[in-house]
Amino acid sequence: MAEFEILASGYRFVEAPRVDGNDILYFADLLGGGVHRRDFHGCKPVLPGRMWVGGVLMNADGRIICSGKGGLVIANPDTGDAADLLTEIDGEPIIAVNDIEAASDGGLYGGTIDFTAAFETHQPLSPGKLFHLSPNGQTTIFRDDVFASNGISYSPDRGTLYHSETSIGIWAWDVGHDAMLANGRIIIEVEDSDGLAVDTDGGIWVACYQSAEVIRYMPGGQVDRRIPLPFPNIISLDFGGPGDRWLYVSTGGQNAEGEPVGGVIRFDTGIRGIRSATARFGRTI
Repeated sequence: MAEFEILASGYRFVEAPRVDGNDILYFADLLGGGVHRRDFHGCKPVLPGRMWVGGVLMNADGRIICSGKGGLVIANPDTGDAADLLTEIDGEPIIAVNDIEAASDGGLYGGTIDFTAAFETHQPLSPGKLFHLSPNGQTTIFRDDVFASNGISYSPDRGTLYHSETSIGIWAWDVGHDAMLANGRIIIEVEDSDGLAVDTDGGIWVACYQSAEVIRYMPGGQVDRRIPLPFPNIISLDFGGPGDRWLYVSTGGQNAEGEPVGGVIRFDTGIRGIRSATARFGRTI
């Protein structure tokens, strides 16, 4: 069990912990709603009405990109002003986008997910898409049969993109110079994989939703360490803090009294991590 610090608590199902260059923390409550910011004055909502947010990215101009119901938005975290970034792919309206990660061309990778089926109709999920969105608004689909798209991160040399597909495990993709992906293959089989992050030694840290632990895998799939945590669900990860050694972990679920206990914790891994990358979208696309 790691010694950890609680940064936020009392939320339903926390996703997308992201730390900016000033070590200000952003996170979202996927089920309770809203994107939130924790700074030296505490936690406050910056996009209080946005639902189903599973991913947050920093943009180079200081705005943030948020996934969620209906697709992607780009927002000013100081004013709450937001504009649609992506609402459809190939003419098909997006139900929701979950985790996202910036691409080398300034765009991003993301995965669509059928949260309507998961949270409202309780029917089998329709397949999701793993896609790339360029800074000029062009989308490229790499898979259209993803069961439940989750965490996305890079290898240290940025030549491999890792993608968590819940119920299956961790995929590895070769990244081309044009940010296109090829040669997707499963490298780690783990049914409850959710978010993930990578350290500079190549270790792949995976949030395991049901077993309530963080597992560090080596690129060959070997388990290096298992870190159990005392929360119902372990959901998403990001590195930051001094020397980028702190692992920020989002949690979710309820206690025995039915009260929400989701939030964000952090602990020192002793290994330098790789922060989530920064996107470079302009004022309009």
